[in-house]
Amino acid sequence: MPVGAFLYNYLFFILFSLLFISAVPKRCGFFAMKGNERMNEKYKVEINPIDKEEELLEIFREYKPTSYSITDEGYDWLENNQSKCIVIKNPYCENDVEIELENMDQITLFFADFHTHYFAYQGYYDDMVRTVKSILMNETCSGVIKNLNGKWFGSTLAEKSEIGKDPQVVFDFIFNIDEFRRNLSENGYKINYCFWDPVDDSVIVHDKH
Repeated sequence: MPVGAFLYNYLFFILFSLLFISAVPKRCGFFAMKGNERMNEKYKVEINPIDKEEELLEIFREYKPTSYSITDEGYDWLENNQSKCIVIKNPYCENDVEIELENMDQITLFFADFHTHYFAYQGYYDDMVRTVKSILMNETCSGVIKNLNGKWFGSTLAEKSEIGKDPQVVFDFIFNIDEFRRNLSENGYKINYCFWDPVDDSVIVHDKH
């Protein structure tokens, strides 16, 4: 390949990658870096998630978290012997908070029917901690959308103030896809918002057209 063509393809790849990372919202997937976060040095500081185990146990000590490894019953799904799963048991319902720490790889947060991954950098770790605190204060919930036939379409984290908004705004990443929007319009859909304390849970049903 000529040098000029190689450089053009390389620059195109870099530009496309940056645009993609900027566009992906906080959904069921990787917690993407927004434009202003690139200016924060913490998002450039690599961490080993395993090293954060004791710190997380201390941060959430009032909730009596427990750390599990691959040798513990029910946790053989963990990636390897170094991986840990910190569990904060929910006293109100079965929706526990689980934080999976993977060795030099990523952090995964599970709550209700939602999960998302955080890159192994200090800035993303801080984001995860803030999100967990918000969940435990009933400020943030898990939102799941299915059509009325029970087909799952997606999940997200939503602020309490968002649950009264138009679902097509909260779940824009679903409704922006023509095929999904048609299916949900034709079959109707149901959204479940699940909080740490279910006193704030909400269900929205939109009948089919």
